[in-house]
Amino acid sequence: TPIPTPVLTPGPTPLPTPTPTAVPTSVPTAEPTAAPTPKPGAVIPLTEKNIAIKASSGAAAVNPGGAKLAAVVGFDCEVQDIDLSSEQKLDWEFHPLGFGIGSSKQKYFFGAVISNLGIIVVFLGLNYLIAWAQVALFGVPLDTAIFYVRAPGLVYIPMMWLLMGTSIAASNLAFFPSRAPASLAIIGALVLCLCVSFPVAMWMLLLKPGKFQATAVPDAKIDPEAAAIVAGFAGEDGAGAAKKVYTGWKRKAYILVFGSEVWVRKDGAPDYFVEKYGLFFEQYRHHYHWFSLVEMAQMLLLALSAAWKPSDHAMCMMRNVMITIVLFLFFLAVAVLRPYNSTFDMITATLMSGLMFAAVLLMTVAISLKGDSANLLMNAAGQLLFV
Repeated sequence: TPIPTPVLTPGPTPLPTPTPTAVPTSVPTAEPTAAPTPKPGAVIPLTEKNIAIKASSGAAAVNPGGAKLAAVVGFDCEVQDIDLSSEQKLDWEFHPLGFGIGSSKQKYFFGAVISNLGIIVVFLGLNYLIAWAQVALFGVPLDTAIFYVRAPGLVYIPMMWLLMGTSIAASNLAFFPSRAPASLAIIGALVLCLCVSFPVAMWMLLLKPGKFQATAVPDAKIDPEAAAIVAGFAGEDGAGAAKKVYTGWKRKAYILVFGSEVWVRKDGAPDYFVEKYGLFFEQYRHHYHWFSLVEMAQMLLLALSAAWKPSDHAMCMMRNVMITIVLFLFFLAVAVLRPYNSTFDMITATLMSGLMFAAVLLMTVAISLKGDSANLLMNAAGQLLFV
């Protein structure tokens, strides 16, 4: 979907703006291995012997669909529904299945809300179905089976992917009740509340002090002392384990992809706490396990901004400035706090959030200018979004 270029004053024809692409977010996974029965009260190190995955988030900070924000909200201040017209399908980043429900002007928003929630429910259901099959067919203990499928933490992946699109669709249903039956506006408001309540529930039930039952320790694959401790838990020779620690380029490559810390459950924590819930926080450094809440808050604020259709140029400029501030604060948080464990995640998150902020800032400034300078800034913004 092309980024619209506002007509400011007669001048040279601006270069076409490339269509921005979505930023993928992926979490590599590995096949699980047999997990030993944890001793009550013991701190269980994260190693290949008792955990299936050591997650690298692939820069989860950059939400999918974020690169199309400028196209979605209509930054040119011409006050029109660009890419979110009631008569057009939503982009796949926001509505992967792409179908509409009903015949109202809000049919694609309604379809996005229903199908996105359906994807999450089916994904979570399949997780537990696979766990149940292990119990029924192979006699695997229930806790161990749930650990193998990383439930319920694995649902964090589709939730983060679909959060922005679902909240955009729900906001449009709730904020524009005249476009469809009143029942759709009520559904939109309920789903929007559900989207907002998700990070609140994560904090209250999992991440706040007193509830959070994990801590970060040096990774045994790159730290000799940690390797000796892990070997002791497994009844192996500590000196021999220390010799297997990565050194040289292998160590640097490992830290680049996975980071230098791993998360383990605290003494007295429930068994398999990290294995079940780790995908909510494993990609972050010690003391920053809550940073996923910052990412979700950014997505929700941008989604609400995308649903806001200003009635005049001044309100549009105010909306654009607010979006620019949100993006700047997020970029600042990433650059200053450096919350990601993986060096690759840190570089990617800083780069992408910085490019997004810079692009939107250039567009906001360009709209307030005239002539060739405005066209130049708008084209530069398009190039940044294309990256």
